[in-house]
This record gives sequence, structure tokens and C-alpha cells, in this order.
Amino acid sequence: MELSEMYQALERLKNQGEIVNAYCGAEKDIDNPDGDVLIDLMEYTYTNYPNERPIWLETFFQIFNWQYSSMHESIDTYYSNFYGDSDYQTITKVAQFLNDNKYTVVAEKYTFGLEQGLTDYEIGKYPDEKKEIVKQLDIWINWNTEAVWEFYLYILEKHKNDWPDIQ
Repeated sequence: MELSEMYQALERLKNQGEIVNAYCGAEKDIDNPDGDVLIDLMEYTYTNYPNERPIWLETFFQIFNWQYSSMHESIDTYYSNFYGDSDYQTITKVAQFLNDNKYTVVAEKYTFGLEQGLTDYEIGKYPDEKKEIVKQLDIWINWNTEAVWEFYLYILEKHKNDWPDIQ
């Protein structure tokens, strides 16, 4: 799917009042043909920009992985860098971008995991007090999909014309 088609799908979903998340797609109408647009955008990003991404695109990529990890397994897979895409330096850079650009709702929860030291542990090796933080973050991410969806729409619309040349 072409990038322009993905943006058209985003616009249709927005106009329909749909909420889309990184794991299940469209939430109101699971059969919505546009419902997988976030997954399509993620694959497009991963395929065409495997290395250096502008910070706004890296932030989309990381928040998608953050939400997907939480909904699919648990947020500890994200903060422990289990898949090798969310190292401490990247998380720190994304947290700073979120805060600098006033993405406050998502930034607060995203940076909470960083501030609570979740990046200091391997997957499944959290002490009990950190397990409670993981649980709190998973609950928030799973029950606040609209806030994360609004972030996706905002960052993607704001940077619609900023996509770099394909690597």
C-alpha cells in the first residue's frame, strides 16, 4: 500500500470516529477495511527506514511498539528491549521528544516506565514493586487506546509531508 493510501485510510477512520490501536486495529468495527492502517504504517516504516529515522518517525515507531508490546505480551518486553528495538538511549530520546512537543498524555505514561527504572531489568526479572508498575502501565495502555490513537493521528498528520526519502 502506498503512503498516500495509508493517509487516506487514516482520514476515513478519523471521520468515522473510529479508534485504532497497534494490536487489534479498529476497535468499533473490527471488520473495517482501513483498520489495519497502523500496522501498515509500521511495516512501511520498518521496511523503508530500517536505520536512521527522523525523531518524529522514531517516536511513532516506538509508541506503536510500546502499545503493541503491552497489548500482546506485557510492557516489560518493551522496556527490557527484548526485541532489540527499544534500547535505553532510544527510549530516552523519544521521551524527550514527547515532552518537548507537548504530547503530555502519552508522554506521562511513556516516561513513567523510564523514570521507574523499568529499563534496568531483563524481561521477567522485575522485583515485586516493579511488577506492580508494569501492571499499572499495561492497564493504562489497554484502557486508554483513544489517547494513544489521538497521538498517532496528531503526529502523522503533522508530519504528513516530512517523510524522508526511502533508504
